[in-house]
Amino acid sequence: MNTLCLQLTKPMSPAEIDKKLNKNFFLPQKVQLRQEKLKAQLTGEKVKIKRQYTSQEIKVKNCPDIIMRLEVGLAVFPEKVLEQRDIYLYYEKAQIPQVEKITAELLKTLPLLLVEPQLNFRFGLENGSFSPLNMPCYKTGTMTGGIWAHMAWQVYFLNGIWLKYLANPKDKVLLRQLRIKLRRLRSCLSFFRPVFKLNACTKWQKKLRDQGLALGVLRELDVMLITIVRLDEATKNNEGGPKHLQEIFVKKRDNQLAKFIKNTNISQQTAVLTEFMLWLQSEQFQPEYVHKSFHKFIIHRFKIWSKKILNMMEGSPDFSDM
Repeated sequence: MNTLCLQLTKPMSPAEIDKKLNKNFFLPQKVQLRQEKLKAQLTGEKVKIKRQYTSQEIKVKNCPDIIMRLEVGLAVFPEKVLEQRDIYLYYEKAQIPQVEKITAELLKTLPLLLVEPQLNFRFGLENGSFSPLNMPCYKTGTMTGGIWAHMAWQVYFLNGIWLKYLANPKDKVLLRQLRIKLRRLRSCLSFFRPVFKLNACTKWQKKLRDQGLALGVLRELDVMLITIVRLDEATKNNEGGPKHLQEIFVKKRDNQLAKFIKNTNISQQTAVLTEFMLWLQSEQFQPEYVHKSFHKFIIHRFKIWSKKILNMMEGSPDFSDM
């Protein structure tokens, strides 16, 4: 069974969430108060996790086999408390088209982003101790488990950075981090490209590339402004050229940012990344890779990449010197 977890980007009570749900689509059930004590493996140590939360099943009309649950509360880890405001979806691969409709309907009225469903791994992602090699799906050795372990956490990070950046669009550090996270996800998808059916993979490579290009325009303008400031400082020229150019590019950058923000919001980005995650779960693999060992594929893929790099070094002295 597949799982998807969407977290509300701001605190809301179950009653407030209930009011925003489309009752022609969703049927919220009775809210239950729960307490749990769990044990989890974190950074090589077993720790205790205390949870106190409300749990509410939400039935979806015409989709009786899809389980949807809202959990709102706290998970207390050693030295850290995770706040939960999560909507969980449980479903089989054949139900992915219905899940796409459900998530689209949720995003119409609720501000959501994708997060790691398992709280111990979510804790690891937040405190820097997460490793995909520790995930149960990775340890299966299957192609599906390996790809999910290496790609899902990058999507969670990317969605989180989108939220931070859109809340502070003038923050140039966040812009840089966003572009890096996007580039890493694209590189990872490129690495696994032989596994996927070509048309679908090409579509996602293009979507992610287009996002990078839109952000790249802002970054290029930032670089131009930095260059102009340095030129002005080097020439000690407080009039004319550099100052005039700076005013032009500041205005151009502001206009470009305003245009970008007008056409971009967190629900839109979450929708795109949710669609991407559901595509990964649909396992649209080339037939020869369906039952192939993930680890054998990794070894084979690195051998190919290594040969390409060696060939580049032989054909280009500049590359070799680097």
